[in-house]
Amino acid sequence: MFAGQFYNYMIAFSIAPALFPPVPEALYSFDV
Repeated sequence: MFAGQFYNYMIAFSIAPALFPPVPEALYSFDV
């Protein structure tokens, strides 16, 4: 279950910058 969520988060954080270019990286660049 955790692997699936992690995969979804990776996709979301990969697409987020493309959807919100003006948003600073600090908001969606998380250290895990």
